Amino acid sequence: MDADAAFARLDELVSLLPVIQEKDARLMRAREARRLLKADKLARILEKELKDYQNTYNAALRDAKKAADADDHEGEARNLSIVRAYSELISLRLAPEQRAKSDLRKLLEAIALHLDDPLEDYALSDEDFTALEQEILAYQEDYRQVYALCLSLEDE
Repeated sequence: MDADAAFARLDELVSLLPVIQEKDARLMRAREARRLLKADKLARILEKELKDYQNTYNAALRDAKKAADADDHEGEARNLSIVRAYSELISLRLAPEQRAKSDLRKLLEAIALHLDDPLEDYALSDEDFTALEQEILAYQEDYRQVYALCLSLEDE
């Protein structure tokens, strides 16, 4: 590339900068939306899992009481065994569920400062996200190479 072409290309890239900056901001918002949606999904999964464990625990506790009332010692022992097992599962899952909810709240607070519209407005398909990311990276690489060339041409 000769000097005139290099400087013309640099001027072209500089004129594209506002468009690329807007695309980069869009990519950042999409990235934040993805993080938030992922955190929300994890919190919901853990909440449902914990709720299912608590329901099983409560049902086994009720069944143990019914078995005890009916003098069904074997049934009572079996249900109390289930109660103990699910009590441990609940205690193991409680901290991750609470941490996921806390992380989600923190993300919501941090990201809410950047997102003016509903979260779904920022979400991009995987294909669109990758294409936008590649476009920005290609621009940055092109700019870096052309700028370096222009600097070397000025030194000559």
